[in-house]
Amino acid sequence: MAALVPVVKYWVRRGESNTILIVEENADLRAQLSSQMEAAHWNVVQAANGAEALESMRQAPPSMIVLDWAMSEMKRAQFLQHLQDESAWLAVPVVALTDSPTAENAPCEMDRRVQRFVLKSDNTWEALDAAIQATLIELHAA
Repeated sequence: MAALVPVVKYWVRRGESNTILIVEENADLRAQLSSQMEAAHWNVVQAANGAEALESMRQAPPSMIVLDWAMSEMKRAQFLQHLQDESAWLAVPVVALTDSPTAENAPCEMDRRVQRFVLKSDNTWEALDAAIQATLIELHAA
């Protein structure tokens, strides 16, 4: 987490939003990640499913989305299609949390909308921290 703090602070100094939307069905994991993101100076919005996430985004689009790759209420393809359909959401990067080590090779065309995949494991936070840093640095370079 210590490595992410300066990146987030830099992002905010550039005038970028530091709101992150965590879409995760597992309430314990969602709470844990939210706590860690808040400690890294993110404003965190939580959603238990895709429908909640879309409603939240209609109120205020986040600067990044952490997405549960195996949502049951709304499938990821549906959620990602909604992101594609709204011009205000096209630039919002997505980092996916997955139980599958082969998720990056998924056949869905909309999966290309995801910048990074993070495997859920005992070190989910460290992997997510690195993925978010890399995504923010990549966006800054663009």
